[in-house]
Amino acid sequence: PKPFRASASATDEQATAEFLIGEIIRRREDLTAGYEAWFELGCALANTFGEAGREYFHQVSQFHEKYNANDCDR
Repeated sequence: PKPFRASASATDEQATAEFLIGEIIRRREDLTAGYEAWFELGCALANTFGEAGREYFHQVSQFHEKYNANDCDR
């Protein structure tokens, strides 16, 4: 899995998200069951964190068996 890197100047919202993403990575959890859930997760991360949400999205998407970085970016 991709390593998790916490932001040096994280807001409370970012700190919470980064803690949770760290747990997802530690547990190697796939939260992306189904395209709709995966898409909604990506939209929520983009809406909340803007471009920074892209890396979060990759980090939580990486455990799906069909994870593809290029598809994830699109």
